[in-house]
Amino acid sequence: MIYMVECALSGETSQAEWNEWYADMKPPQLLLSVPGLDTVQRFQGVEQHPVPYLALYSVQHEGVMTSDAYRSIGGGRFLTDVWASRITGWRRNLFDGAAEAPRVGGDRLLVLIDVREEPAPRDGIVWLHSVALDKSTSFRGLAIVDREELSALREAFPSARAFRPLMDQERER
Repeated sequence: MIYMVECALSGETSQAEWNEWYADMKPPQLLLSVPGLDTVQRFQGVEQHPVPYLALYSVQHEGVMTSDAYRSIGGGRFLTDVWASRITGWRRNLFDGAAEAPRVGGDRLLVLIDVREEPAPRDGIVWLHSVALDKSTSFRGLAIVDREELSALREAFPSARAFRPLMDQERER
């Protein structure tokens, strides 16, 4: 299963402040200490305003997101009222359809494609079904592309959103 958290910042917060706070408050090692949470990778949107952020996690089952271990490290909330007022578009979705979140490395981009109806299979896209939490989309496609491939994908899916990795994927040891 793949757990995704999306948000954007209000105009009063810099990207540097956000990244510093997030790295200190929710470091990968802490997140990966939660039983059932196997990978984590953070992303920043490209060509979108306001700039969105995305975190992808591989989880073994739905109960991970409601576990005491996850909640005790701040999972599912910001741990501070200061940041809660600076965040917009906060969405949490749990998807089935892949056992693990893909690793996106180098200069590649992760592309999200949200659709309401079950999509037809298409080479290069892994389709996921929303199963829990906000369910802000019924189905989400994931594609990993080079920048040159992005425009062709957007021709087929105009609402496709691209994200660049902010870190390498970290894995539970």
